Amino acid sequence: MKVRKIVAGLAAVSMLAAFSAQAVVAADTVSIKAGDASAKAGEEFTLEVSLEGLPSGGANVVEFAVTYDSKVATISSVTAGKAAQTGVDSAEKLDGVKGFEENHDTAGTITITYSTGLGDATYAIKDGVFAVITGKVAAGTAEGKYPVKIEAISRATVEGNGVTNKEVKAGLIGSDGTVTKYTATGVAGNIIVGTDVKPTEATEATKATDPTKKTYCDCNGDGAIDIVDVISFNLQMLGTKKMAAEANADVDDNGKIESSDGLNILKRVVGNLSDSDFPVKK
Repeated sequence: MKVRKIVAGLAAVSMLAAFSAQAVVAADTVSIKAGDASAKAGEEFTLEVSLEGLPSGGANVVEFAVTYDSKVATISSVTAGKAAQTGVDSAEKLDGVKGFEENHDTAGTITITYSTGLGDATYAIKDGVFAVITGKVAAGTAEGKYPVKIEAISRATVEGNGVTNKEVKAGLIGSDGTVTKYTATGVAGNIIVGTDVKPTEATEATKATDPTKKTYCDCNGDGAIDIVDVISFNLQMLGTKKMAAEANADVDDNGKIESSDGLNILKRVVGNLSDSDFPVKK
């Protein structure tokens, strides 16, 4: 077991050292997003963490921490989501070392990494559910929303250098050794505790196809107006990925998705416009 841990540790350090010393920051911005989970006090919940905005090449190195209030919840398991089930473990055949690694031994913090030395695009992660967290809400917890945050793993950037890591990481190491580092941002979710909890919102796919529901600026249909919506809009304009809730991006109701819509969505995100300003009048 000790040898296996040393091998895994060396692999992780070499990857992360490459990110810190050699990587060229790409224009791509990737979101690592915690969802919402609803449960009554004393009952179990399941919360998903997803990746959004990955370019077509995907990512083969991902690293972040999930933090939560340990007085509110205890974590029983963290498993790889569909996006992280790439088959890399069978391909690498490294006994005891997994592509998807997690640790939830420390109350209040979960660390999650994915890495592989294989340059084959087959083993790169694409957009989708990256991790599934199962836990239990503490008995007697008051009703309310309790944040689940995506943050940097607290550790040295390179072992022994004394510099603390401050980045959520996602990137791609090619078969030729080329390192592409994406700008990764964490988006918080919530553990929602109530005595009569119900799903708080439709799924992204349902809202995207519901003609009766239009939430201006919510380009990805997740019920929140944030930087992820700006990213979703830009990806569609670049022809990379279609928005999940395209109708919400037509913020002036002129039947077109154009650059002026993107500017107004950005203004809403940074607070220069409010909900009452929509639809935007020319």
